[in-house]
Amino acid sequence: MIDDASDLVTVEGVTKTVTRRTANVLRSDGIEVPGDDSTFETKMVVWPASGRERQLLPEGQRSRNAVGFVSIARLYAVRDKDRLPADRFDHDGTTFEVTRDDAWGHLVNVYSGLAIEVES
Repeated sequence: MIDDASDLVTVEGVTKTVTRRTANVLRSDGIEVPGDDSTFETKMVVWPASGRERQLLPEGQRSRNAVGFVSIARLYAVRDKDRLPADRFDHDGTTFEVTRDDAWGHLVNVYSGLAIEVES
């Protein structure tokens, strides 16, 4: 029996591997290099972003391949305050980067967001 939205994501969702990157590191020679990556798995439901969802993206990103998602783990967009890059995940062979992250309504253990395709 499905009691809440997190159960729905757990039952209907697909396991995805999320890459979380740490802040860039400033080497002793003054060159900034990417921080380390860590990965974890979470259940997610992912769908192509609708036109309405695309309007929530920054203007220069609205024409890019985008998806909406709900997850039982919090995924983060860029966290400027902490200088942390956005989380990434693969979906149907394409890597996406989270651009919007929110709690899903009033639910504590379900999160929603938008992600755009990472350009190579």
